Amino acid sequence: MSILTGALTMGRRAAEMRMTDTVDVFSRVESEDPVTLKTTFVETKILTSIARLSIGTGSASSAREQGGQIAVVTRRELHLPVAVQNLDIGLYARVTASASDTNLVGRTVRIVARPAAGQTTAHRYDVEEVRDV
Repeated sequence: MSILTGALTMGRRAAEMRMTDTVDVFSRVESEDPVTLKTTFVETKILTSIARLSIGTGSASSAREQGGQIAVVTRRELHLPVAVQNLDIGLYARVTASASDTNLVGRTVRIVARPAAGQTTAHRYDVEEVRDV
């Protein structure tokens, strides 16, 4: 085992120890109920995994001026174990349990960008929070 492999293995174990949330990753498709003709959404679960939903603070947040007002943009990331398959942009993740912050349970995010780095301790997906799911 090389030094790099050993360091990555230890780092991945440490990252997974910080993953105290559980998420369901799913796709969501709009459908029409044939009886009521109302629009419904069908969710198809892809996987359940340990995770860490990170809602950025400090340097991960930035203030931008828009229309004469200052808007704070907060970065959100969904950290998943490296062993989890590559997830597509547009998939959703819902926190179903959290040992560290029960306020996260029920929050849903949508993947907006794939991880951009190799040799990492976790896959870090850029996500946006959605409230209509």
